[in-house]
Amino acid sequence: MKSILANYQLSFVYGNPSEEDVKDIHFGKQGYIYEEWLKTKVIDGEAGYYICGPVPFLRSIVTSLKELGVNSEHIHFEYFGSAVNL
Repeated sequence: MKSILANYQLSFVYGNPSEEDVKDIHFGKQGYIYEEWLKTKVIDGEAGYYICGPVPFLRSIVTSLKELGVNSEHIHFEYFGSAVNL
């Protein structure tokens, strides 16, 4: 992907990473994503931001990205988490 996109960044954030996770080139951090850390990743409000995770996580990150000046049309997300009974 990096060979196609000049300013490509990928960061995996884990609550409880394995030793293998930590060694991964895309390991970003352990624990929660706070706005201060996110500020170091948001370098362009016009870039595309792709997030996946459970709903509470998505709400938090999308809100923070908007507060950092990222336009909604540049924020893309996909929900994953526990199945919900309908």
